[in-house]
Amino acid sequence: MNCNLFEVFVGGAAGGGKTDMLVIKALEQIWHPRYNAIIYRRTLEDLEKADGPIARSKLYYPQLGGVYNSGLKVWRFPSGACIYFGGLQYKDGVLKYQSTQFQYIAFDELTHFEEFQYLYMFSRLREPYKDSGLTLMMRAGSNPGGLGHYWVKDRFVTQDISENHAYFTRENDIDKRVEKNHPHARARRFFKATIDDNPSIGKNYASNLEQLPEIEYRRLRHADWDAEYKDTIYQNFTTKNISSEAEYDPSLPVHWGVDDGSRHPRVILMIQERPCKGIPDALCVFDEYYAHNELHRTSIENVLELPYNEPDLEVHDPSATIWGNECWVTYGFMAIAGDNDVSEGIKTVRRLFGETIDNAYLFIHPRCKNLIRQLNQYRYDEKSKVTKGGDPKPIKEDDDGPDSLRYYCHTMHKFKEMV
Repeated sequence: MNCNLFEVFVGGAAGGGKTDMLVIKALEQIWHPRYNAIIYRRTLEDLEKADGPIARSKLYYPQLGGVYNSGLKVWRFPSGACIYFGGLQYKDGVLKYQSTQFQYIAFDELTHFEEFQYLYMFSRLREPYKDSGLTLMMRAGSNPGGLGHYWVKDRFVTQDISENHAYFTRENDIDKRVEKNHPHARARRFFKATIDDNPSIGKNYASNLEQLPEIEYRRLRHADWDAEYKDTIYQNFTTKNISSEAEYDPSLPVHWGVDDGSRHPRVILMIQERPCKGIPDALCVFDEYYAHNELHRTSIENVLELPYNEPDLEVHDPSATIWGNECWVTYGFMAIAGDNDVSEGIKTVRRLFGETIDNAYLFIHPRCKNLIRQLNQYRYDEKSKVTKGGDPKPIKEDDDGPDSLRYYCHTMHKFKEMV
């Protein structure tokens, strides 16, 4: 609460007081008539749930003269200062804030968000005018787990900034640790939160957490960011398969692997067969495109605007007939309905990942952050009926990238076998 560094993340156990910190910290500068703050949850429903951020604000804000507008989800204070609440259900939801400015931005449950959403909002963090006297602050709180677990862990937990803050800048989409006097240095600090930090928590809450499965218990009770599922489908997908050598080569053909979606993301993986890590004909996923609620043509045009060659062919979800027709008829790409044998497709991808670097044939560029995250969390639903291959079915959640990869790899593997 007393830390006024530029960027602070409070992460760890459930019940550590993270949400209260975010809500109360927003009040610190309401004396200024031009002060604007915003507190995010991934969905508006999350904001309004029982004991969520809005409910917490109603405990504190009226005591300082705040008046709440439930339609606009904003508190207005006597000085003219405002504290807003917002949802960012979809990745591009941040774009609606292009003309806004805030001096305090907070993300409650940061691991529910995509990295792009978090980073984009730094562009909205600015003073209303020079020498306003306001302090710019980015704040976040979260438990381990969730779709953003890995990027949040990489940004804060593994950076050794829990005892003292450090300074960072961003170059070529990569975090770089710098000295304080660097012209673009921004201070960053991580605070670990535990139930023991919160004396107001009910005495039985810790015992209630003991009912959780082991991984969730370690995360929510002990703030263990290293607790990970051991039953992931691609356990042989490791750092050996993530390499900046899997970069785009403009002299080589480009292929797409596609999982079509509207409510769930539409995913387009950009792939080349090229030398990588000593393998002359490795498969390299060099970029990704994730989008919600887009027309087929919009997604295609957006990817074609990227600085890559047009695809020689694309392999898509076999149920995505309209997508395939659009690619073939309108744009002239060779469009192939992928093989959807889940069990055999997973086996193909496993073989390509390899057990060691010597027998790995599939590599992913570090910029493909969503795909890497999804592969690390992709696991079987042990309660489901088995596939015809005898394996349990994968959990149908956050699996769009792995599905795109499977359609492409297994289908192209079968074609090569036939040739």
